[in-house]
Amino acid sequence: MKNRRVLLLLFTIATVLGTIIVCPIQLTYFSALETASRPHKLLYTLVHISDVQDLSQYYPETLNYTFQWIESKKDELKIVAVIITGDLVNTYNDVSQWENYLKAKKLTTVPIYEVAGNHDNDYGRDFTYYNKFIGVNETFYVVPVTRHFMLIGISWNGTSNLITESTLKWIEEIIEKFRNRYFIVATHYFINRDGSPSPLGKLIYRLHLKYPRNVVIVLCGHIHTRLSLSLGSLHVFVTNVQERNQSFVRLLKVYSDLTLVVELWRLVPKPEKLIEKQAITLSSLPCQAQKYNYKYLF
Repeated sequence: MKNRRVLLLLFTIATVLGTIIVCPIQLTYFSALETASRPHKLLYTLVHISDVQDLSQYYPETLNYTFQWIESKKDELKIVAVIITGDLVNTYNDVSQWENYLKAKKLTTVPIYEVAGNHDNDYGRDFTYYNKFIGVNETFYVVPVTRHFMLIGISWNGTSNLITESTLKWIEEIIEKFRNRYFIVATHYFINRDGSPSPLGKLIYRLHLKYPRNVVIVLCGHIHTRLSLSLGSLHVFVTNVQERNQSFVRLLKVYSDLTLVVELWRLVPKPEKLIEKQAITLSSLPCQAQKYNYKYLF
């Protein structure tokens, strides 16, 4: 298309496990007309939310609206799961905040998958209230969410927020049984603002290096920003945007050609606004620069 611009960038990732990863990324810009004429069918949508603690404490009506919006869009967008990566409340033992959160999440019938953040369990010291209001805590879990994706949930675990080698081996054993699936890792704290990995992030990245075709997405929060980046063929999305009375959701739309279109929406203040939109071709994995096909759509 004559109105399409292609730009080749050299994208350098921060040091991970003592190694510098350099991957060329091709950014392809599309016109509004091309974007509107996507020929592939939407199969389903996953929703990512994180760090809603200010809404649970100060702005429960905004939190209610967030889940109402998800419910109102579930048929149109074929939403099959909501993944919430921690900090559901500000104060782990404040019952009123937990009640506000529970009231809001009940406003959608879409299945919800949660992991605990540091605000939910006093930096891993006390799961009492999390267990009471969310259910019996599973610090680590692996569940199928669609026919393509399995979800690895890792809660904030202890003051070090790390997983043991035995837990890592258990996760690897499950991946070995489902080598025909993609895996999403949902955890609270994966990366720092400067792009360097957290200690847990290094372990997750190690898991990706062993299974580059399977462990392909990390959903997280904790740092106060919105961020999308790629560590080779591992795509990382931070959806924490704590700006007081505002609400953000990230949509991961899976199409029939296994293109993953990722959109960040601001729901409040109204009117709702699309903040960013990009697409990733999952079939290009693992990381081979000549096969990368990143498309940022406007």
